[in-house]
Amino acid sequence: MSSTYQSFFKFSACKGSKAATEYFFRKLTDKERDTVLFRTLCAALKRDLRSYLLPGEQEKPRSDVLCYLLSLMTHEQRMEVFKKHPSSCLMCFLDWPWHDLFLDMADLIWKFIPKSRYEHVLDTLRSNIFSPSLGYYLPDLFQKFFMRSPSDFRKYFVDRECMYYPIPFFCKFIYDEDAETIKIVLRNLDSCDKVRLLSGNEFFELLCFLVEKEKWHLVELCIGEAMRSKEDWEILKKVYMEQTTWCRGDRKWKRFFELLDGTGVSASGTKCSEDETLTKAKRISSEEEEFDLTKKHKRH
Repeated sequence: MSSTYQSFFKFSACKGSKAATEYFFRKLTDKERDTVLFRTLCAALKRDLRSYLLPGEQEKPRSDVLCYLLSLMTHEQRMEVFKKHPSSCLMCFLDWPWHDLFLDMADLIWKFIPKSRYEHVLDTLRSNIFSPSLGYYLPDLFQKFFMRSPSDFRKYFVDRECMYYPIPFFCKFIYDEDAETIKIVLRNLDSCDKVRLLSGNEFFELLCFLVEKEKWHLVELCIGEAMRSKEDWEILKKVYMEQTTWCRGDRKWKRFFELLDGTGVSASGTKCSEDETLTKAKRISSEEEEFDLTKKHKRH
């Protein structure tokens, strides 16, 4: 009888039925609970939920069951689960009503997620945070998650955006005119990654869309956040000049290059300002050292 309860417990958990999982867990002995709990949670994380559904039965989110099973575990057992299935565990907290725990769990689990699972993380984020079928868009959650993510994940994000995908993240940001998310993402990328992103064909298509629709505030935001130095500006201007030989005389593209040149002047000014600040700091430091030596000389 006990082995039957263990089987039903595992089946219920893999199917995503929290009520049945709770019921069969109570039927287990203490020894059986210690034996089967970790194994069942790992099985639920790995199994394809659809294989447990009857014809016509609606799929249930497995997050309720997984969070219930995690609550039954010791701290050491939970950490073992996070190490074994880090990205699958984390993505469960994207399901409602667990969003509030998602960022805290990300801080805990990030160190266990290998680079080979970054694609899974991005795919799940895209389908859960930006979900037209589910009828919601959670830019604030994505912004905070992105800012707290490791640098190699942000670099991988750029790798993905530079490849052709039907619905890359920046398509969503730009079509929704989500200026805040665009700004936060670009500000949290390394300079070379920003240039790599904005010089890619996929991003250039989005710029073409913005120019055609005359969304100048978004054009200015994108190029302004990316071109923080004169060197970056020169690289991107060269790329855009090469990509617009066929339309550079168009009124809209003339406006684009006027904005681009204005950004270049700003970037150059920022660079000069930084150089002047550095020179001034060095001069003050030198004067302080000279003054200190003079005082020592007088004492002697």
